[in-house]
Amino acid sequence: MRHIILSQAARRVLPPLANEFINTIKYSSIVSVISIQELTFQGLQVMAATQATIEVWITISAIYFFLCFCVSLAVHRLEKYMARTGT
Repeated sequence: MRHIILSQAARRVLPPLANEFINTIKYSSIVSVISIQELTFQGLQVMAATQATIEVWITISAIYFFLCFCVSLAVHRLEKYMARTGT
């Protein structure tokens, strides 16, 4: 069972599971280091002090893109590894 069913199930479950993990990062405050509310609040504070609205929102967007892109790359590499080894 471990070698046949679990390996097939892991290959089928990995993409949707990764998608849900990325959605958790984007839409929730479960992120361990920075929550979206805190990041947005700090961005609003910087905007009030410097009047640099576009630059702050681009920076906030870049941070979240980087987080989600790193997770996506890690899952892609894991999928390639699983396809290569047949696990």
